[in-house]
Amino acid sequence: MDIVIEGNKLDFELEKENNVLEVVESIEGWLSQKYEVIDELTIDGNSVLPSEKDKLEGTLVSETDVVEIKTLNHLEYAIHSLLELQDYLNRFVDRLNEDT
Repeated sequence: MDIVIEGNKLDFELEKENNVLEVVESIEGWLSQKYEVIDELTIDGNSVLPSEKDKLEGTLVSETDVVEIKTLNHLEYAIHSLLELQDYLNRFVDRLNEDT
């Protein structure tokens, strides 16, 4: 299985990981030390949310070719979250205005 972060293939030795959830959790721990978080996760070309733990746990390492990860640092993540919140609030206000 290849692990690609930001387009760079990791030189990564699996230790005891049997499923993709275990791999992702290991990578999340490593990224958190660098003050980064997973923004996008792709398994064999299929987008998966890091929060979809059941799906990740059910995907075996032996049946997976490529895990691709895009990351954000904490500042980028905060800005991204605030922009999403602003978009949500704008839509909420628009709906309120439609109803009046």
